[in-house]
Amino acid sequence: MKNIKFLIGLFFMTFIVVSCKNTDDDSNNPSDPITDGYTVSFDLNYENGGVYKTIEVEKNKTVTKPENPTRSGFEFYKWYTDKTGENEFDFSTPIVADITLYAQWAEKFEAVDLGLSSGIKWATYNVGAKSPEDYGNYYAWGETKTKSSYFLENYSFYSGGNYLKYNNEDNLENLLPEDDVAMLRTKDKWFIPSDEQINELIGGCDLSWELKNDKYGIKFTSKVNGNSIFIPASGYRYENTRDKVDSWVCIWSSTLNDESSAYRLFASQYEDEITCYTINMGRSSAMPIRPVCY
Repeated sequence: MKNIKFLIGLFFMTFIVVSCKNTDDDSNNPSDPITDGYTVSFDLNYENGGVYKTIEVEKNKTVTKPENPTRSGFEFYKWYTDKTGENEFDFSTPIVADITLYAQWAEKFEAVDLGLSSGIKWATYNVGAKSPEDYGNYYAWGETKTKSSYFLENYSFYSGGNYLKYNNEDNLENLLPEDDVAMLRTKDKWFIPSDEQINELIGGCDLSWELKNDKYGIKFTSKVNGNSIFIPASGYRYENTRDKVDSWVCIWSSTLNDESSAYRLFASQYEDEITCYTINMGRSSAMPIRPVCY
């Protein structure tokens, strides 16, 4: 009888030890949900991008930065607490609530060395384009967003009959970084060329009018090293229309001409003769941007 009681007692002791061990193991299982914590969501922050990753974090603990995401035509930049990229997230910050972080991206361009004396290199295609012959995005001078129509009345720097910036009072002659869409989209790696830099391109290259994948444009071939870029004849946009497509090559410079206009590259071909120079155009008109870098 004593032996039976001993065996029963031994069985219960073993059960208790195993139960305690299992309980301890389960408490350290990393796959278990964190009951006293929050969710950090990482949003890719572009159309149809969706959520890249969600991480559960214990209350007052920090979140580990995930591996950088990838996106065709862009380089990942940083994570921000807002979609517009005003407030960079500090990964040493304790998490005290559910939070969504938003990716910011730098548009990528390939640089072409045309042997220009300034050292400036030109991109192979326009801002917002997917190929050299693609027109890309159209912008009014100094604006950083595209629009459905381009009137003087809806121009960002105009109101009540007056130009609000780059006018006769502030004496600004070149776009500031905050108004340079190339700088903003590439996180300061590229910028809009000046009137002087466009003229250097024209003088340093041989020009030919060409058809590339059903799009007409000018091929600029370096007189120094033979490298080349193609700029399509995108025309320009004003009000609700797009004019001179396949006839005029137009890209903005960063240089103001006078209060109401800025310089642009103009190129065209008529009776086998190519015309190419810089000329002014109203600031509220919209044209593509071909970025440059050093």
